[in-house]
Amino acid sequence: MRIAFSRPERHLLDLILFGSLVLGGCAAPAAPYRTPDHWSKAGYEWPPGSGHDTQKESHADYATSASRAKEWGDPAAAKEPEDTLAGNVPVVATPEPTNAPLLEGQKCLRALRRTGVDFRPIGSLMGVENPVEVRGKLGGIVFYASDQRPLQLDCRLALALEDLAPVFAEHGVTRARFSGAYTYRRTRSGRLSHHAHGLAIDLHDLEFGAKSFSILNDFARSVGCSPKNPPVNRLACAMRDERLFEEFLTPDYNFDHRDHLHIAVPRL
Repeated sequence: MRIAFSRPERHLLDLILFGSLVLGGCAAPAAPYRTPDHWSKAGYEWPPGSGHDTQKESHADYATSASRAKEWGDPAAAKEPEDTLAGNVPVVATPEPTNAPLLEGQKCLRALRRTGVDFRPIGSLMGVENPVEVRGKLGGIVFYASDQRPLQLDCRLALALEDLAPVFAEHGVTRARFSGAYTYRRTRSGRLSHHAHGLAIDLHDLEFGAKSFSILNDFARSVGCSPKNPPVNRLACAMRDERLFEEFLTPDYNFDHRDHLHIAVPRL
């Protein structure tokens, strides 16, 4: 059945339709999640007391902060001059992993034995080429998990962590709490994570002698590398400078990494 409208009624309907189209255009969908081009780009404020309560900060608050929004393609943030961000947000580039251990199979196991690390090879661990379980100190420190899980990882990551012994000793590190080392999972992009291959570890808490620091509360964000920075920042910079890792993700990377350091050696 066809409904007839008077001219005033048709005019009113046209106005309603036009208004809905305008409002629909303004309410554009949010930009899809996109990781920055480089994992070490900084993105949010510090120090504590500057108005950012990291304990209460939401994912939306984080993603729409000025530099993060610009980095992820927010059109509103694009109006800000590029050099403004470049001048105010320190960017610490991660060097190429030129010192990453590249030994395979028995060669890696023999190299790990020569270091004196207490470990045992694991017969099979899905996705891991050369799995081992470390039972004592690694890099001169104790790695522990809240759920008491053993430290299982690829031999090459174990070698890289052992190579950090001088760095841990220089900074007085004695213990490190990890959550993920070997975890068979995928990244947001859908590819298998370095964790699925036993090539990555997430560090949440670090003990410097009798003092304990958490990445969530004690990592100073967006400050680059400086001797004046907090202990966990200085340690992170020193670890990165060893050129052992192809992924070195800190809270400056994105919201998902706000509470840990993610470090990974390259795939072969």
